Amino acid sequence: MAVNGKVKLSDVAARAKVSTATASQVLSPRKGSIRVAEKTALLVRRVAAELNYRPDLSAQMLAGKRSNLVGALIDSYAPGCHQRILAAFESHLAGSGMRLIVGQAHDNENNFRQCIADFIAHRTEAIILLAHRYPNKSVDFYDCFGDYRNLVFFGKPDCPGGFNYIEVDLAAGMRSVVAHLARTGRRKIAAVFAIPTLDTKAFFRQAVEASGLNYYPEFLLTLGHYELRDHYEPDETELRDIAGILKRNQVDAVISFDHLAMRLLPALKQAGLRIPEDIAVAGCDNEPVDKWLDPPLTSIDLVHDRVAGELFRLTQAMAHGLDAPAEIILQPEVIFRRSTE
Repeated sequence: MAVNGKVKLSDVAARAKVSTATASQVLSPRKGSIRVAEKTALLVRRVAAELNYRPDLSAQMLAGKRSNLVGALIDSYAPGCHQRILAAFESHLAGSGMRLIVGQAHDNENNFRQCIADFIAHRTEAIILLAHRYPNKSVDFYDCFGDYRNLVFFGKPDCPGGFNYIEVDLAAGMRSVVAHLARTGRRKIAAVFAIPTLDTKAFFRQAVEASGLNYYPEFLLTLGHYELRDHYEPDETELRDIAGILKRNQVDAVISFDHLAMRLLPALKQAGLRIPEDIAVAGCDNEPVDKWLDPPLTSIDLVHDRVAGELFRLTQAMAHGLDAPAEIILQPEVIFRRSTE
């Protein structure tokens, strides 16, 4: 019977007419324990939901049981690709009987540190970090991990220490896009970013020069006055200005990230440019809406399903005390659509 309004595991078991051990295995699964029929498991979960049962994590920790928890730190304004990685990762975890704790922060070192402290306090078996790199500003929270080493970063961390990380080779994606543009006769290629990092600047220049084209520094354009504390959205004036620069300089191709490229499309049309006849447009992130744009947008796909699968594989290895590779570099896929034909 519930005591002081708190529902116990035995209450769930009694209502579902199963043993306490069976209810425990369904609601707090343990590897190598008893097997439960799916029909019974569904019944136990339904009863637990009806009774608003919550496992006593403190009691489990005191008993030395595994937490079956994984922490994830993500930026409050994360791009769609990061959100899709997290959703796919959570799906993998759920299938293995583990749960995800998510912390959000944006360019705030104290918030980052508190999220990490919360994860460690809950005895998470691993932590994945989708937010840890900010252009033009140092967010240094790497020392807050202490002896905790079951960490996987998405993107190479800006610190020494031998942390595990997964990265998608954006440079290779840019080379593929620029090579395609060069093969189709494009000769003056620009890039438009909200805030170009040293990496993206270098990747763009290397891609252009690898295709035997001239690199024009003045065609590496920054859109707007981006503030890290805010979620930047370009206004129509900025977009018109960029479109005007591209038209006046007879640029015949432009590369950006999807959230900017999809806003550039109408601005370029308003400037009298035909896409792709006068100027080709390519993005990065392969947002689901890209195929419905006019014209459909060519984009670099950052293979979020594969990233999620590798994150799951690494965190599982860490949770079971197995060796995990220090770095995993994945190759992107370029989805060619009509915007670059």
